[in-house]
Amino acid sequence: MTKPELYRDDSRVRHMLDAMKHILSIAKGMSRDQLRHHEGNTERILFNMMVLGEAANNISREFAARNPNVAWKDLANVRHKIVHDYADIDFDTIWDILQNEISDEYEKVKAVAATLPPEPASPPPNMAEFL
Repeated sequence: MTKPELYRDDSRVRHMLDAMKHILSIAKGMSRDQLRHHEGNTERILFNMMVLGEAANNISREFAARNPNVAWKDLANVRHKIVHDYADIDFDTIWDILQNEISDEYEKVKAVAATLPPEPASPPPNMAEFL
């Protein structure tokens, strides 16, 4: 398994975008009641929120400081809440994030991603350089 510290900030931003795309796709047209009672989709949303938060949590301080429009800490805190309070997830808070925050943060992260160098077409021979 690759150590998280080997991932570069641009890889983490791409992981965040992928997770956010999945969240937005799964949540599209979902009702609050479906969030509470559709186990499969809810689990997929929560998993992608954990991926999103883990990637945000591991963005370097320098990169975060250069990109202050993204709520790096808030995104990381959602992950912490899901992971550490798994037995008492507040679905009203998750619903609020889905309805009022995730789209805006997606656009902010997308803007940051647009400033990154293009992703290599194939990994270099030394994977540590790629990550």
